[in-house]
Amino acid sequence: MLCSIVGIGLWRAGLERFLEIRYNNISISRAGTAPFLSLPHNNKMPKKKTHQATAKRFRISATGKFMKRTAGQDHFNARESGRTTMAKRRDATIADVNVKALRKLIPGT
Repeated sequence: MLCSIVGIGLWRAGLERFLEIRYNNISISRAGTAPFLSLPHNNKMPKKKTHQATAKRFRISATGKFMKRTAGQDHFNARESGRTTMAKRRDATIADVNVKALRKLIPGT
């Protein structure tokens, strides 16, 4: 059985001292009089998560451009000219300035 003292330090901003001992890669911490059992930590980097609100509003075209629906299609469209109504039916391309921010919110693009 492998036993090692990992660290002796302060817990809760220096109010109580704690002692952490590891048995077979399972750590047992002791703070004051109450022992705490914690499972070993996974030392992998955290996964990048997709921002779901962004993923629902934008899509990537076959050529790699970010596309979005044109705003203002819900109501009050009868007063618009025919040209405006037709233009609102088409998807719009996102400006190059905003592409870097979108790529961070949607990893893997």
